[in-house]
Amino acid sequence: MFHRRKIILNLVDEFGKKIEKGRFYQLLFLASRMQKEPDFHFVPMGDSLISFLAENDVRVMKKYGYLAESDDVVLKSMPKEAALPDEAKAVLRSLRKESGKFPAKVLNDYIMKVFPLKARRTRAAAQGKNSFTLWDTREKILTSTFLLFCKTA
Repeated sequence: MFHRRKIILNLVDEFGKKIEKGRFYQLLFLASRMQKEPDFHFVPMGDSLISFLAENDVRVMKKYGYLAESDDVVLKSMPKEAALPDEAKAVLRSLRKESGKFPAKVLNDYIMKVFPLKARRTRAAAQGKNSFTLWDTREKILTSTFLLFCKTA
């Protein structure tokens, strides 16, 4: 099992086997920031951050029956191979201790304030205060990824 998927399963398990989807991405972002080498990369989307890798991993684990997903990400079963090293478990425990008591709105405001490069202009673009839009960014990312793929194929 990929390390990224182990992180997701253990994160959901650590936070009570059920996390609201928006809060899940916030916690995953903060957990990634606590790692030496982040497993997930996030892009601004709307008024929050999203990871395409995490989206794919959640979809695959839903297919295998480890997770259920609707408005929440719910742990259905924890496979034996999802065990994490002690260092990674410590990161998730400290994340739960530090941010477990805060609601999603407070976490979102914290992320927007502390990590401005990742969260820059998400609110401004949503409120129309800037000519920059998130769709422009997403389109550039997808176009550059597609062109890179075409060059390597």
